[in-house]
Amino acid sequence: MDCVDCVVKVGRALAQLPSVTPINVDYFSGLAELQYDAEAITPVAIITYVARATGFGIKALTATSGSTTAAIVTLPLTFSTMPPPEAFDGFDTRFGSNQHIIEVSFPVHIDSPHRPRDVLEQFKAFGAELIPAESDGHRDMATHDLINVGVRTFACVVLSIPVLVLAWANLPYQPVLYGSISVGFTTLIQGFAFPIISSACRSIIYLHQADMSVLVAISTLTAYIFSVVSYAFEVAGRPFSPPFFETSALLVALIFLGRTISAATRRSTGSALRELHRLQPTGVILLSDEKETPPQSLDARLIYYGDIIRIPPETRIATDGLVVDGSSDADESSVTGESVAVPKQKGNRVIAGTLNLGGTLDVQVTQLVHENSLSRITALVQQAQSSRSPVQDLANKLSAIILPIAALSACIAFLVWVIVGRYVLYYSITSSSVQALTYAIAILVVSCPCAIGLAIPMVVSVAIRIAIREGVLFRSADALQRAHGIDVLAFDKTGTLTQGYFTTERVEIIVEGAEQIVNALVKDNKHPISQGVHCYLTARLSAATQYPGGVVTDIVSLPGKGIKASVCGFPLLGGSPTFTGACSHPLSLELQASGLTLFTVTLAGQAIAFFGLADTPRPDANALVVELTRRGKDVMIFSGDTTAAVHHLANTIGIPLDNAFAACTPEDKDAAIAALQAKGQRVCFVGDGTNDGPALSRADVALAIAAGSDVALTAAGAVLLSSDLHRGVLALLDIATAARMHAYLALAWCIFYNIFAILLASGVLIKVRIEPRWAGIGEIVSVLPVVVIGFGLDVRWRWRRSRFGMRGYY
Repeated sequence: MDCVDCVVKVGRALAQLPSVTPINVDYFSGLAELQYDAEAITPVAIITYVARATGFGIKALTATSGSTTAAIVTLPLTFSTMPPPEAFDGFDTRFGSNQHIIEVSFPVHIDSPHRPRDVLEQFKAFGAELIPAESDGHRDMATHDLINVGVRTFACVVLSIPVLVLAWANLPYQPVLYGSISVGFTTLIQGFAFPIISSACRSIIYLHQADMSVLVAISTLTAYIFSVVSYAFEVAGRPFSPPFFETSALLVALIFLGRTISAATRRSTGSALRELHRLQPTGVILLSDEKETPPQSLDARLIYYGDIIRIPPETRIATDGLVVDGSSDADESSVTGESVAVPKQKGNRVIAGTLNLGGTLDVQVTQLVHENSLSRITALVQQAQSSRSPVQDLANKLSAIILPIAALSACIAFLVWVIVGRYVLYYSITSSSVQALTYAIAILVVSCPCAIGLAIPMVVSVAIRIAIREGVLFRSADALQRAHGIDVLAFDKTGTLTQGYFTTERVEIIVEGAEQIVNALVKDNKHPISQGVHCYLTARLSAATQYPGGVVTDIVSLPGKGIKASVCGFPLLGGSPTFTGACSHPLSLELQASGLTLFTVTLAGQAIAFFGLADTPRPDANALVVELTRRGKDVMIFSGDTTAAVHHLANTIGIPLDNAFAACTPEDKDAAIAALQAKGQRVCFVGDGTNDGPALSRADVALAIAAGSDVALTAAGAVLLSSDLHRGVLALLDIATAARMHAYLALAWCIFYNIFAILLASGVLIKVRIEPRWAGIGEIVSVLPVVVIGFGLDVRWRWRRSRFGMRGYY
């Protein structure tokens, strides 16, 4: 695809097929997402029709499973001897980028019988070889299209030069000789313009519509055919009008030059994806279980759960895992935005794509390459760049009305100038018609909806790349747009405004032996409060005094409330005093008054233990609240913690107590967000826990902490990749504001250009007009400012960021 208009063409072709619903077609990635009924149509039929209707090369992509227990691994293999069909039993197969590559797909999980390297070994009998890791597919498609249109542009420019020299230079008058030379070169140029003509024919025959390619084809062919006919009459000695071969030649060359700029822009906007793909190492050093076996080099796609891989100094980590030996520091700035190196030692988690610095680490694999953190981030970035926003819908509506307006304007201009030429300027009917034809051609070519289709995706791609650099990942273009104009920022407390590392400050054990029961209750719960209690009890209890885990049964976590279980048939509850029913207990009242976070445990309705825990506010929380308040935003806390603990934090970081709400269940948070929205306020909720899921789903903008629960990450429209809350929240707001400004500026330019260009081409201004030969430059004039506005967002952000910090847009 070398033009944004191609997106509309693909979407229309898909919409004509039975049971097929196009969800999204993205120009920058070259990907189309769709739904279809497998009983009504096959993927092969979809590919065949769309390829015939558009002329594009199309390839079906293998999707990964959405299951949490299994995923699909695909190995592209070549064979020296083609295996028999039965060799592929149990595998899904399809041809790869050519007929010599077969992509073998199979599910994998912890207990899967298929290990990637075992599958490769299974096919070794047929001379199977794993194709080296390919470069980014997006880049390949974009680069291929750029080279294709670039070669055509270069050829057309070179072939146009002699035509322009013969038309414009002060040479001896030899019309037949010069005309024959111009016919030859212009015909070759029309040959290079065949994709435009082919696209126009396909649009009319298969899609039953007149798109931009139809208007351009009509214009260029009209100029070419008219010039050839005029030259033929001149050779026959009956000239009726000078041919304008230079118009046809220059028209095609300038149109292709504009499309080259669009294709180059498409490729450059994929830099965020290319940068992420470059972070993924293609090879690893695999350690054997047998000490005498030396380490072996292995393709990263062949590692499996539980493998031990060695990470030498100054190399990138291939996939997520746990350090089992060695110590070092890791530079995680490329993934999380953290500028400070993170120490890594035995038991620490490492992230794919991050850089191991000084020491050697032995890492146990917990995620395969296709499902690691880097792959998930890459998928989210691609999803965000290809998503649509309401502003894009506005741009599409504007683009849809430009073509009929241009066609109608061309018809009106032709009729008006025929009349003016014949009855006002007293030209012959032939001269009047020829002159009127030049105005019509100029109007058809100069109008350009491509810039409108390019404007919003361009700005969105640049904004998403800036956000990743600032440690924020937008999951959709809609989330980016919604983040502008936020009135209220509502925060969860634990793990969001605080660091989420609880220390146990006070313990009151009411019943002897309660420590073992409580430890069995909380040991597998991932909530920070439970982990704080578990760490305290683990340090106090030896292995010999651990309470038998089987006594505490039926353990269930209730987000926003606590944990419930059974002990010999009696209910065991752990959590907030409200949940356990221990609100009125004297110890509960005393601990709550101290401002500590309270974890209470009751058995059969009787209190058996109280734990008072303290959490530390994030060091940047106060600065964030101060800046948000300066910007006129309302800042609120919604927490399930006690009133005293929430008010203590609010006082510490500067949030008014009227805006600090305690003892909130997930339903309470959801209702509070809905109440704010009912008042006409736009709300951004920032959270990290499972109990924040309803509020995150309800909010206009949801920002989840990357270290939070899967529920929170799924519900969020944006993810904070780093631990710098101050930088991330302000970047979210500022990037959205800047992106909105640049998006509307780009749309405003497109509207102004098309109105002014049509007026100039139609001759309304009389003394100033765009001649047909120069009409093709309209593609450049319309697209180039949009590119400048899009990339200008990045330049402007860097400049204001360096000069004003996070106060740059306010």
